[in-house]
Amino acid sequence: MHIEINWLAVAVATFVGTAIAGIWYQEPVFGKAWRKATGVTPKQSKQAGNAPMAVLLIVNFVTATGLAALVRVSSHFFEDYSVGFVLLNGLAAG
Repeated sequence: MHIEINWLAVAVATFVGTAIAGIWYQEPVFGKAWRKATGVTPKQSKQAGNAPMAVLLIVNFVTATGLAALVRVSSHFFEDYSVGFVLLNGLAAG
């Protein structure tokens, strides 16, 4: 079986996931609570630079690609019942 992946969907999912995380960790949203919970100071964040966001981008890409492949395999294997199984796969992965 040849697994076809919708690369546009993977790119959109990667971008959206990274954008949401970028907003999520801003000071006005949950940044202060995150800093308090983790003990990370603004100085430590500056020292880390963009490395955490680069790692997040890569992880989001790998996750989106894996879910796209899982959706393709599920839809091929379960045929008409694929929507339910895809939703179940997404629930289990999340």
